[in-house]
Amino acid sequence: MSAQSQLAESLKRWMTNGGDLDDALESESDLPVETPEDANAICAALDAVRSKPELLDEDALSSPLHTLTSFFQHAEGDEAIETLRQEGLPRLRAWVQDALDGKNVDDDDVMFIMKILAMYGEPEDVYLIAEAARKPISADGFMWSIVLGQFTSEHPGWANMVEALREPLPENFILIAYLDMANGLAIAEQLDEHPFNSESG
Repeated sequence: MSAQSQLAESLKRWMTNGGDLDDALESESDLPVETPEDANAICAALDAVRSKPELLDEDALSSPLHTLTSFFQHAEGDEAIETLRQEGLPRLRAWVQDALDGKNVDDDDVMFIMKILAMYGEPEDVYLIAEAARKPISADGFMWSIVLGQFTSEHPGWANMVEALREPLPENFILIAYLDMANGLAIAEQLDEHPFNSESG
C-alpha cells in the first residue's frame, strides 16, 4: 500500500472513530500530498469536520482543522495542487466566512487558513483576507505578519491588497504587518505611492 493511499485510509478511519487526528496520522502528517485521490480525501475530512463538530477534539494538542489545512502547503504535483485549489480552497474559505459572521471558530485556525489562501494566490482571497483584517480577526496576532508577508512583489494579488487596506489604514498589530508589507514592495520598487505617505500614515 502506498504512503498516499495510507494517508487516505487513515483519514477515513479518523472520520469514523474521531479522536486526536495527529495520533491517527502518526508520521503521515509530514508526507507530501502527491495524488488527486489524497487531495480529495483531505477535502472529505474537511467536510467531516464541518458536519461533525465532535471531531474538533478540544483535548488534542493541534486542532484537526489546523492539521488538515497544513496539508495544503505540502502538496506536490500539478494534479494534487489543482485539486486542492479547486476543491479544497472553497472549503477553507467557509471557515474564514464563519469567523467573519461571528461564529465560534478558533482565531489561530482562521489565521493559518488565511496564510494558505494567501499562498495559493487566488484573486478573491485578497478581499476575504482584507475583510478579516478590517473586522479584525486576531487584531494583535503575530500571524498577520505571516499572512500579509505572502504579498510580495511576486504575488499576483499584491497591488489589490495594498489598495484594499490603504484607506483607512488598519489598526493594532495589523498596521505594523501592513507597513512591513508595503515597505517590502517599496524596496522592490513596485509602489507608485506608499500607503503611509499620507496624513494618517
